[in-house]
Amino acid sequence: MLKLWLLPATCLVVVKAHIALWDPGMFGLNYPYQADDTSNLAWNNNAPVNPLREMDALTESQWFGHGFLGYPPASGNFMTLPSGGTYHGEHGCNRAETSLRNPDISDPLPYYACPAGDGSTGVGALHTMNTYNGTFDEVWQGGAALAIAYTSDVSTLQPNDLTVISINQTAVWARAVDYQIPAGMPPCPSGGCLCTWNWIHEANHGEGYPFEMYNVLYRCQVTGATDSTKTVQRGSVPVDCTNSSTSCITGPKTPMYIYQADGNNIAHLNTPPNYKSTWGFNDGAQNDIFVAATKPAPTTYIVNPYATPTGTTVAGGTPTATALPSGWVSYGCSTDQDSPRVLNGPSVASDNNTISGCTSSCASQGYTWAGVEYGRECWCGSSALINPTNSSNCNVPCSGDPWAKCGGSYAIEVFFGPSTVPEVAGADTLPTGWSNLGCFTDQDSPRTLDSDFVTSSNNTYSQCIAHCSSANYTYAGVEYGDECWCKNSLNMTRLTTDGGCNVPCAGDPASNCGGSYHIQVFGPSASVVNATTTMSNATATATGTANSTATAGNSTITTTAVVNATTTTHVVNATTTTHSVTANTTTTLNANTTTTHTTTATTTTHTTTATTTTHTTTATTTTTPASKTTTTSAAPSSTLPAGWADLGCMVDSNSRLLSVYMGTSSKNTATTCIQRCAAAGYTYAGTEWSTECYCAKSIKSTATTTGCNMACTGDLKSTCGGFYRINVYGPATTTKSAAQTCTMTLAQQILYFFGMISNPCPSTSATNKRWMRIDRRGVAV
Repeated sequence: MLKLWLLPATCLVVVKAHIALWDPGMFGLNYPYQADDTSNLAWNNNAPVNPLREMDALTESQWFGHGFLGYPPASGNFMTLPSGGTYHGEHGCNRAETSLRNPDISDPLPYYACPAGDGSTGVGALHTMNTYNGTFDEVWQGGAALAIAYTSDVSTLQPNDLTVISINQTAVWARAVDYQIPAGMPPCPSGGCLCTWNWIHEANHGEGYPFEMYNVLYRCQVTGATDSTKTVQRGSVPVDCTNSSTSCITGPKTPMYIYQADGNNIAHLNTPPNYKSTWGFNDGAQNDIFVAATKPAPTTYIVNPYATPTGTTVAGGTPTATALPSGWVSYGCSTDQDSPRVLNGPSVASDNNTISGCTSSCASQGYTWAGVEYGRECWCGSSALINPTNSSNCNVPCSGDPWAKCGGSYAIEVFFGPSTVPEVAGADTLPTGWSNLGCFTDQDSPRTLDSDFVTSSNNTYSQCIAHCSSANYTYAGVEYGDECWCKNSLNMTRLTTDGGCNVPCAGDPASNCGGSYHIQVFGPSASVVNATTTMSNATATATGTANSTATAGNSTITTTAVVNATTTTHVVNATTTTHSVTANTTTTLNANTTTTHTTTATTTTHTTTATTTTHTTTATTTTTPASKTTTTSAAPSSTLPAGWADLGCMVDSNSRLLSVYMGTSSKNTATTCIQRCAAAGYTYAGTEWSTECYCAKSIKSTATTTGCNMACTGDLKSTCGGFYRINVYGPATTTKSAAQTCTMTLAQQILYFFGMISNPCPSTSATNKRWMRIDRRGVAV
């Protein structure tokens, strides 16, 4: 017989701090050899004691039974469990430190499970104490559990098939250990039962790595005074009842499986669970195992340490997250920092933190914002500096509710209270399942909601929600009284309480439907909270090249300008929509002379769901010899509102003739733009580039020009300005000024275009040569 280990125990170098319960019925006892291989005996075996660590991302087949299901005990060897008696076992960091060591060794067996070098004194199992003083504090001992399954078929055994039958709450410390076995245990089937030993050490004691567990498998037999009339029932998954003993699971319970890549029955916890009363376990024999569980453990498991259970379950179902109190809504996961915090009020850390508890606590203190962070933290505030981030960053289970997520590391799940989002006023009521999410600021690009847009003279909350819902959009918003906008994502950073949603609904004057650059947003009612709206920002700089070519007679001048464009990316869920604007102007002066100028504007990328869509808007103005065409502005095909008059086509510029930009509209007309401006208290209105509406209380100039030649998006028979041309409307008494022109020669046009001379027409509005336009007569306008 080959003896692989012959050194005395005092000379043995073994792995410390890792533990197993050693028994002849153990799977993996003789690893890496089969137990029946008597020619190879692994006396110095520490493989079963290695911790099953989160960082190793072990699958169920790797961690269950420590992965030794293919290394069964020797034929005829069983762990013997006396019904109503005591099982005497051995904790140890190595087989060589137990009675299963090489029989040629006669040194006394150690007292401690993991002895020091002299074999007589030591700290016991690390993770339990920090000092080698021969004493221990039971506070830091989480206990260990024996569990049983009444089957001998390893191939069909599932982790939740096992029921805990005995707890030793002072484990692990001494080598010799006792586990009390309940009386009246039924006998095992032919071939025996299958049992496991389970331990999850406490954090920050000894080595201190908390995210690991221990699970060893045995063939076992129940002996003594057995009772065939009884049945060991399938257990429930234990729950943390530290702060409420009434919430403890009573009756049979499963072992706890945690921190593995899959097969967990408990979600990730920063504070490890234990086999004590705080998780519903009493010390000694578990005599309640014969009573049917109220919530038998599910037959499926948590896919990863940060997920909740999914799949088919047995009677009793799967644990679910606590509900969000009525009236509160989730505003998703937000990046936090030390200063300033997302929420500006007080905070508290608790081992029983839940979403419902945190929101209720903040509300009781008069705060309208609440947030949960890093599992244990609850924050309150009277305002919020929301910086949305991906929901996957809020991945830490709540300390008081492992089935819900309570933020993450510098990531806070934010909630808006009922007193901050008042019920909408007026005769209109919200459809079932929809909530008022508050007033948001809006802008021209990107819009707060921009996937769909309609206007209606009968616009109401419910009408807009019905429209968006029928098109399968998640969010609906009303703006400027008559507008309805839809989208599947929402930029939470625009939430405001500035009172800007103050324009009456066109179809319900008793309610307000947004306002000037303000949109009232509605979305799904929240109950169990999952972060669904995400947003992150990044800025990059792109460099492009713009080529301009001018031909005069037989001479060609080519100028290449490097254009720096700033790209801002907003990531919302996982969809990318790119809007780019290119303005091209070609002026034909004669058959042989062409001037082309291309300018690319800032590109903004919006990422939303799972599809990438690119929208390119190109504004092209082409002029031809005067003898062939003339340009006029089509009058509005509909009658203007009373008191308003068409003041004509006017030149616009970067400084804007009308200073207030009201955004774009897919239904833009002179009438709708005037109505929006009038509702906001403005005297002048203007339409530009088909879709745009501008307002002002005064006008910088009333000089008219040509070039308003782009059809309105809401009235193709009328024109709504052009490229830097605006159709202006105002009081019927307004006096128009004569058009201002300045004639340039062809040589001046070319030289000015390429920056070789200053503006030959300084009195015109063409102060920015990059946007100068030359009409068909060679007139700068």
